[in-house]
Amino acid sequence: DILPGHQQRAAGIRASADWAAKHEVAVIWFPGIDLYSRMDGKPTVTRPEDIPPMAALLNEMLAITASDSQTFGYCTFDEPENVLYPTYKDWDQKKDQGLAEWIAEGMGWTFSTLKQADPDAYVMPIVAWWTTYKDLAPLYDVNFPNHYPTLDEHAPLQGNLYEVVLDAALAADAARETGRIGFVYMPGIFDLMPGRWRAATLRELRYTCFAPITQGALGVVPWRLGYCSMPYRRAVVYPVMRELSRLRPWLLGEWCDGLVTSDHDTATVEYLRKLPKRVRLVEAEEKAETVESDVVPDCSHCLRRRPDNTYLLLAVNNRREPLEVTFTLSGIDGLPDHALDYMEYASVPIADGKLTDILEPFAVRAYMLEVK
Repeated sequence: DILPGHQQRAAGIRASADWAAKHEVAVIWFPGIDLYSRMDGKPTVTRPEDIPPMAALLNEMLAITASDSQTFGYCTFDEPENVLYPTYKDWDQKKDQGLAEWIAEGMGWTFSTLKQADPDAYVMPIVAWWTTYKDLAPLYDVNFPNHYPTLDEHAPLQGNLYEVVLDAALAADAARETGRIGFVYMPGIFDLMPGRWRAATLRELRYTCFAPITQGALGVVPWRLGYCSMPYRRAVVYPVMRELSRLRPWLLGEWCDGLVTSDHDTATVEYLRKLPKRVRLVEAEEKAETVESDVVPDCSHCLRRRPDNTYLLLAVNNRREPLEVTFTLSGIDGLPDHALDYMEYASVPIADGKLTDILEPFAVRAYMLEVK
C-alpha cells in the first residue's frame, strides 16, 4: 500500500534519521519543500497567504528532526537569487542589493519557523552570489557558499581557481559585519556532471578545499558524490578528504593568524586585482563586470595551534605561476629549525623566524611546527 503523501514523507525523514544514528553522522536537513509562491508561472517570494500551509509542512518535518540528536542544521534554499531574480520588479534600479533585501523580507518566515522549533540547530542556506551575502544574512546562521571554477575551457591549474578565495573572503566579511556565526564552504566534486564544468584534478580539488579555510571557513562540505564515478572518488575525492581529516585537530584549534605574515600578502599580478563583481551573468548581461579588488593576495595563509602546542601553518598559492614565499613567524617561543609539510612530507628550514618555500601553481602547504 502507498502511504498518503504526508505519512510517506514523515517515514522517509525517520528512515534518514535512523540511518544517521546508526552511522553516527550529523545531518543537515534539506526540507525538500517548494517554499516559493508563483507569479505568472515563475517562482517568487512567498505571499502572506501561502505562508501558513508551507510553515505547516516545515513543522511536520521539525516534529521529527528538532528532537533528533543527529540534527546539525537545515539547508533551506539552494541559490535563491538564481531562482528569484527574474520576478524581482526593481532589478534595473536596485540590482543585487535590492534583490537580496526583497528575498530576505519575503522569505524571512522560514528562518523564524525553524528557529522557533529548533533553536539550537543552524539554518544554512546555499547563498549564490557574492554580492548578496550581507543582505541575505537575516536568512542564515551559517552561510553555505559554493563555487565551481574548473571549466572545460581551462587547462588544469590555468583557470580562475583563486575565485574561491574571493568567495570565501566575502562570505567571512559578511558574517563578521552582520554578526552571523560564519560560513561552511562547498567546493565542487564531480566528473559526471553535465554542462560546462570538468572534473577537478587532485591538485585543483586540494586547493579549492583548503583555500577557503585560510579565509576562516568553519568546515568543508563538497558537492556532490552523486556526480562522482567510483574511480574519481578513489583517485581524487577520498585522498583530499583524508588530508582534511588528518589536519582536523589543528583546524579545530586556536586561531593564531596574527602571528604570521608573508612577503606576498598582497596581489602582484593583474588577474588577482581585477575580479568579477558577481559569480554569474543574468539576463541581458553579455559580459561579466569586473572591479578593482584587493581581496585576493598572491598567497593566503592561516595559523592554528592545537592543545599540545604544535602549530599548523596552512598556506596556498593563489597564482597560476610558481611563487617563492617567505613566511615570518613572530611571538612564538621555541620555534624549531624546520617545519614538516604534511602534504608532501618534506622538511623546510626555519631560521630567525622565517620559512621560505617555492609553491607550485595553486599549491597547498600544511607546515607542522613542533615548538620546543
